[in-house]
Amino acid sequence: MRKKVNPHFDLTFNTSIKNKSFGTSFFEDKFLRVLKILKLGGKETLTLGVHLVGRTRIQSLNYNFRGKNKPTDVLSFPIKNNPMVQTNQCGIIDFGDIFISFPIAQNQAKIEGQKLSDQLALLFVHGLLHLLGFDHERSPEGEQEMIALQNKIIKLLRKTTN
Repeated sequence: MRKKVNPHFDLTFNTSIKNKSFGTSFFEDKFLRVLKILKLGGKETLTLGVHLVGRTRIQSLNYNFRGKNKPTDVLSFPIKNNPMVQTNQCGIIDFGDIFISFPIAQNQAKIEGQKLSDQLALLFVHGLLHLLGFDHERSPEGEQEMIALQNKIIKLLRKTTN
């Protein structure tokens, strides 16, 4: 389902899970707030795909694209190496797609004693930072930078929610 966020933001949301508690508006809100926090956006139309999937789908994606035959919590697939630098001919910056494993998010929230909405927001922000070129697996410095920014964003999201 395609939903226009505003004239300059476009979010596509898909789900293959039965729980419909978290949908377009949840991720649309997070997308717009993160873009504002990071001071991103302008004349271009920014687009993003968000997909809630089960364990089997996330494991298949993880195996096919990363060679890891196990489920994971979130995967990001950028359209270009750095979407903030690449604008297509129509003035559209396509960030790419974020796939979040809903059952893994549920389990993580339960283990960590937090709300499922907070865990989904964390995974969404983590995936979005990957689409922006951050990578915690390349170097200790890269990990430190990404996690620090992720924690700052999550803190600001929670502060404005509560």
